[in-house]
Amino acid sequence: MPDGPHKSLPMSRRWRKVLYLAGLPAFSLEEVDHAFCASLRADCAKERVASLVKEILAIACDGQGSLFGEPTVERLQGLHDSVVGYPLASALLDCTTRAIVHGHSGRSAVTWGIRDALDDRASRAVRQIEEHCLRANSTNGIAALRRRLHQVGSELHYSQLAQELLKPQNENRKTPGEKQRGLDDGVLLK
Repeated sequence: MPDGPHKSLPMSRRWRKVLYLAGLPAFSLEEVDHAFCASLRADCAKERVASLVKEILAIACDGQGSLFGEPTVERLQGLHDSVVGYPLASALLDCTTRAIVHGHSGRSAVTWGIRDALDDRASRAVRQIEEHCLRANSTNGIAALRRRLHQVGSELHYSQLAQELLKPQNENRKTPGEKQRGLDDGVLLK
């Protein structure tokens, strides 16, 4: 017998935590939001998005252009071979290219690309969580779960995550979140 809907399909540990928190109304939307953002950050780290952002910035913010007058879009498309097998990195490259085609340039184009790629990943994650629950025949609270996930997803600040990725590598180090140690630090009551 499976151990609830959280163990039946292959899903990363962080996204299972998002499913668990979103599925229980005892957890606040703030806690679900925190887990959701942590999962997006982990996906970025796993797919080496920060190093790709550094390469994209070097191309998009290059004021002189290449020696042979190669347009920025063609130079970005040259990076596609390096992101094969990394769907988030590939989406980032496509979204940044699309932003440049639509008239953005430099850091603005990269910021738009990161935000769109993170939005795409978040939408895919929500669909994966919903499918996970449906396959596990856990349709009891699927409407409430879907509502909570969409509420968290619509309130996410992709710009903040984008700014974190745009910082130089040594500045990206974050201190771990504070642990809840006392009785007053438990689950938030409404």
